[in-house]
Amino acid sequence: MRGHRQVVQLRREGYMPSQVFVDLVDQPRPVFSKYDEPENGIRLGSYPQIEVLRREVHGALDLRFLVGLVVHVHGAEMDDDMLDLLDLIAAQEPRHMVACAGDMLMQFQNGKWESWKF
Repeated sequence: MRGHRQVVQLRREGYMPSQVFVDLVDQPRPVFSKYDEPENGIRLGSYPQIEVLRREVHGALDLRFLVGLVVHVHGAEMDDDMLDLLDLIAAQEPRHMVACAGDMLMQFQNGKWESWKF
């Protein structure tokens, strides 16, 4: 997982970002400049962008920093790994979560899921 340390630090300082973006990826994205580095989002005026590797979903993934946040989740397809990641995030009780993968759009709010297929 990359990009989460900036959110953890912000939360330790008593702040929280208005939104966090989480991407489920097969491989880490290459970093070509400071703008590509996932830990620089907040410092550079963007929303935090967090990469979660597929192989990490079934390991010890600590997502407590997402408690009470608005979370946007993206993946290539709505497969078992994506659904497992969504369950892990939902367990952190985000204020609101929207997930988009493949031809599915899902929303989690107030402990309930809604979904749409395109």
